[in-house]
Amino acid sequence: MSQENFKKSIENIKKQFFCCVLIKNLNIESIENLSSWDNQNTLIEETVNSQQILKYPIKISYQTAFIKHIIEVLIKQNAEINDVVYDALGRLMALIDSKINFKHYLFNEERIILMENSSIISEGTTGLCTWRASLILSEWSLENKEIFMNKRILELGSGIGLTGIVITKYCSPKKYIFTDCHDSVLKNLKENINLNLNSSNKVNEVRKVSWETVNSDTKEIYECDVTVAADVVYDSKLFLPLQNTFKFLLRRGTCSAIFLSCTERNEDTLNEFLNLLLVDNFEIENLKVPSPKYFNWDCNLIVKMFKITHNNRL
Repeated sequence: MSQENFKKSIENIKKQFFCCVLIKNLNIESIENLSSWDNQNTLIEETVNSQQILKYPIKISYQTAFIKHIIEVLIKQNAEINDVVYDALGRLMALIDSKINFKHYLFNEERIILMENSSIISEGTTGLCTWRASLILSEWSLENKEIFMNKRILELGSGIGLTGIVITKYCSPKKYIFTDCHDSVLKNLKENINLNLNSSNKVNEVRKVSWETVNSDTKEIYECDVTVAADVVYDSKLFLPLQNTFKFLLRRGTCSAIFLSCTERNEDTLNEFLNLLLVDNFEIENLKVPSPKYFNWDCNLIVKMFKITHNNRL
């Protein structure tokens, strides 16, 4: 195996490790000559011993499982295991998982670092971790930069901020408005924005917006050209407020289209919301879901994307 191919292989594993791709989906076996102590050392130094991981650690239990998986692969290959592998395992096993962890998304020489809560539902909200639909909306945004270039973008349910940070960094919007309704989410969101976006960047704003209170006085959300939202269709109790928010954006505001990314956990639930929109004369266009290029996700789970518009403006 050439050194160039080895480097590419390590970079691929590193990219997956940094964003916590499922261990079973990592292809450690693809690294040729992993029995070499130098190559084992490189793998450890580029992952669990990386300065970025030490500074902004991903979940400790994930790192531990990663090292154990490397050891399993090496044992199957009848390879002698470098002491640095066992040293890394010992260090990690002495640690415990923190409530707060990070994920890193690598883009060649750049990266996005996101702080998130290790619990899927914490402090009464689901907005403290990265959801699959947000990964796919971010991927789609990078393939459709022209939609956002020099436009005022509003995001509903920004969560920890992945999509907005991606669009702000790479799609040249005129303005980006992050919104959410939960104080803990907004606090976490602001910290992630500060981690990833230049503090002198005046493109982005963070606002507290509750769909239940959107009305004719909520003028701050009217002033956008495009709206995006990921994984906001999950609770039928929120469907009417969300529908009403869509209506104000597309009929009373300056928004021309809403781009919606939804994980289909329950087909009936998603169809219930889409039917509400159709009855109210919204137009729904199915969009092609991108293949993973910059981000990684489980392709076995269904995510759908839509462009929502409304021709009857007030």
